[in-house]
Amino acid sequence: MIRISLLLLCLGCVPGLVAQQQVRFPDDFDDALVGSEVVLTNDVYVVSTYGKSLNGTVIVADRVLRAPTDEALPGSADYQSIVAANSASQLSLLASGFDCLDADGTLRVGQSASGLRGVVGKSGSRYTLTPTVAPVFAGNARTARPAQVEGSNLRVASFNMEYYLASPSSWGSGYGASGSAQFERQHAKLLAALLAMDADVYALCEVEEGAYTVAYLVEAMNEACGSRRYAYIDSGDDEVSTYTKNVFVYNTQTVSPFLDFKTYDYYYLKLRHVVQCFELKQNGARIVLSLNHFKAKSGSGSGANADKGDGQGSYNAQRVTEAEKCVELYNSVTQYYGDDDVLVLGDLNSYTLEDPIRTFADAGFDNQLTRFAPDGYSYVYNSAVGYLDHSLASQSLVPQVVGAAPWHINADEPLCMGYDCTVETTPTLYRCSDHNPIITSLKLTGGSSVDDIAAQPRLTLSGNPANGFVTLHGRAISRAEVRSMSGRCVARHANPVAGAQMVLPCSGLARGVYVVVATVGGGTESVRMVVR
Repeated sequence: MIRISLLLLCLGCVPGLVAQQQVRFPDDFDDALVGSEVVLTNDVYVVSTYGKSLNGTVIVADRVLRAPTDEALPGSADYQSIVAANSASQLSLLASGFDCLDADGTLRVGQSASGLRGVVGKSGSRYTLTPTVAPVFAGNARTARPAQVEGSNLRVASFNMEYYLASPSSWGSGYGASGSAQFERQHAKLLAALLAMDADVYALCEVEEGAYTVAYLVEAMNEACGSRRYAYIDSGDDEVSTYTKNVFVYNTQTVSPFLDFKTYDYYYLKLRHVVQCFELKQNGARIVLSLNHFKAKSGSGSGANADKGDGQGSYNAQRVTEAEKCVELYNSVTQYYGDDDVLVLGDLNSYTLEDPIRTFADAGFDNQLTRFAPDGYSYVYNSAVGYLDHSLASQSLVPQVVGAAPWHINADEPLCMGYDCTVETTPTLYRCSDHNPIITSLKLTGGSSVDDIAAQPRLTLSGNPANGFVTLHGRAISRAEVRSMSGRCVARHANPVAGAQMVLPCSGLARGVYVVVATVGGGTESVRMVVR
């Protein structure tokens, strides 16, 4: 017995041979653990890598945290619960003496570590852990290109390029590159990413005003391909400034623009809300792409635009109005292009369950990212992931969407991988922006044109509901119903003489978006109607 006791005492003097206190984070953490060395029995996940180096503070949690309004209604009890849970679930990993790296020599949001060992501390209300053994992180591996979706005949890449300003006069303005060296790194990283996406259409946000920058980008893409493969939609603007706009770049071998580019002059930049119809050369099918960049949450809005404390941030009322304006615009552009297949894209600066996105849902647009990639995300902020960038399809387009997902090359990466740092010897495509691009894959099955509308089973609407009536245009319209977006019939009218037109009374309808369902010939057709 004496020999065994002495042996145990000796083993206790050897570092690493004493069993550490095993705890689960955050369940077992309390102030009594401060100063103790522990081993975590559960995996922890990287939720924030903000910093200019790879050996600073890293925030981990017991799971990947989602932005509260990405999964709960703003201001609701569920929202409050998620806010509290997210706060309690974060642990600051003080990597003093150790580099927190993965096998690629970096560290990405979503990567996990098992058996983390270190000394517990506390900073403010958050617990800290100073590792005594180097952490090993793995998972959420980088990919060289986005996944191919089987059966797709059209790939659309929507992407916020984080102030891509090619004009030297704009460098050093506090937006985009500070000078030529930074711009060359930014350009190289973005070019590599765009080419790897191999999209038929690129819907790009935060590109410098004027034609110079988009022309510079397209020329570089063509030079890299060794052919005149790519072109851009000329929006007609020639002003050069640090303001940014939205642009369409397309593969001339697979698609061609159909009719004219459309926008509407709203808010402070006309070219933040743009629309273009593209025709697939393979089969003549068409799609209307709506690219938007809504007002950011940053800043101190006033009045209706003040931060209400419900998780939606400042200028939410502004973003709702932008969404409503978009829906209003679609009623005219779908008639102009002769096609109801609309895909809404871009940085809408609103998470999935915030008011602007629900405005689109109420108008009949279906969220393709929650359909195909509910666990993905396009942005990381305040240690939580979520979708600020979206892919929303009109009802006629939904059956033709075969995939939609973010390509995790940016938001997951540490800031030190960005173009304004020099960690990389040779610029890579990773962290070329702060947003993950969204890849929407479609199998377009057919198209209609303005020239052949009469030959299609189609219902259109003209007039202003504010006047008390609108006119329906179709084939042998016998009656029509006005339905709310939830499907409830709010009005029903018969056409006195079945024919190609029907006057539909609208007086008494409350402000909102409705669906008009008409009986035409042997079937039914529908069209959206906005009452303002």
